[in-house]
Amino acid sequence: MQNEMRSRTDDTIDFDHYRSVAGILRLKASIDIMRGAGPALLLAASAAAVLLVAVITLGSPDPARVATAASAQTR
Repeated sequence: MQNEMRSRTDDTIDFDHYRSVAGILRLKASIDIMRGAGPALLLAASAAAVLLVAVITLGSPDPARVATAASAQTR
């Protein structure tokens, strides 16, 4: 009887151990994904900043000029 109870206890401890190991591995995998995504996010933020500066610096084109250029191309 005691051996049976000890066996059940050992199984439960092993199960908890493996469950905690699986949790640690999932956490490590998510950290690795975030570490890999960091440079991509930095590149995207840099591209957005450059685009924003270009739009602010160049401004939007004059609508009359755009209409004139469009009509000149259709002729």
